[in-house]
Amino acid sequence: MKRLCHELSKAVSYCKIVFISVIGVLVFYCEGCDLFRTRNPEEPEQSSAQYVPPTEPSIVFENMKNAFSDKNEVNYLRSFVDDGFQFTPSSQASSEYSSIFLNWSKDNEGQYFTKLCSKYSTVLVWTQLLETSRTSSSTTVEAQYSITGLPNGDTAKGASKFELETLSSQLWAIKKWDDYDDMKSGKRSWSYVKATNSQ
Repeated sequence: MKRLCHELSKAVSYCKIVFISVIGVLVFYCEGCDLFRTRNPEEPEQSSAQYVPPTEPSIVFENMKNAFSDKNEVNYLRSFVDDGFQFTPSSQASSEYSSIFLNWSKDNEGQYFTKLCSKYSTVLVWTQLLETSRTSSSTTVEAQYSITGLPNGDTAKGASKFELETLSSQLWAIKKWDDYDDMKSGKRSWSYVKATNSQ
């Protein structure tokens, strides 16, 4: 009996030695495969969105154009002041969609833009941007535009007058926007794009 216990004790000791040896070998090899090394945190994925802080009024319009191509509602809305934004639709759109534009706000800008981007891949092109007056804190820009990629291959065309102001951050943003029909082309204005994607 004593001999049996002695043999069992030896066997247990041998197993312990083998176990410890195996663990040691595994640790040695795993150090080479970086299993136990501290890893550097992964860099966050870079957004494809193109946005530049608008230190000049012209950058606001570049950001709006890029927001269309990126389908980025956040960057689109950054082009407008947070409080007191005003939009006046083109005369034809106003007569047809008067109830939609009755209390148009920055929130409505976001809603139409999100719906538009969810359905179509539109492209905004500024065909003219003319700064007509400027002070240290405000400016007026007259613009002509086209928006392609609308249903049935349609294109929206028109003109707009923008009043911009500087924010507390010294960045520019749109305070007031008046939209106008392009009577020569007969195309529907940006106002129609907003109205038809707000319902």
